Amino acid sequence: MKSLLLVLVVGTLLTGCASSRLSDSEMESLIENYIKENAIERKHTVPSFKLISYSLLSDQYLMIRSSLSRYLVVKLFTSCDSLNSAPGLVIKRQFGSSLSEGTDYVFTPDSIPYKCTISQIYPFTKEQYKDLQSVIKTEIEEKELLEEQDEQTQPQ
Repeated sequence: MKSLLLVLVVGTLLTGCASSRLSDSEMESLIENYIKENAIERKHTVPSFKLISYSLLSDQYLMIRSSLSRYLVVKLFTSCDSLNSAPGLVIKRQFGSSLSEGTDYVFTPDSIPYKCTISQIYPFTKEQYKDLQSVIKTEIEEKELLEEQDEQTQPQ
């Protein structure tokens, strides 16, 4: 019984490791194209900002939810590798409850004093957020399909 459980756990872990993921540069290109194609205007300051949740899109892009229908794609000035394995995110704001480009930054509690300054802020609607997720999912599926085709065409 223990052997079967061990085989299942190892198999699951190996399957998870084998799944495709977009590289940071592929993800950044996808996000930038989406913003451009949908004419999403950059905001330099977002008033009354409150962090509810976030997801890391790449080492330079975050998707932040600040209300039930308010989403922000935030670009950082530099790559922020410490966010990849972070248990949480802290946002340091310079001016009250507003979120601002150039002055505000993000960091993780275990990466102090390393900080990642916010470079650009793009407001997304809930629909745009879901659409971007769909575009990302489709891109990953296409990448997986191409990898499968490559594996099948390689000589054994």
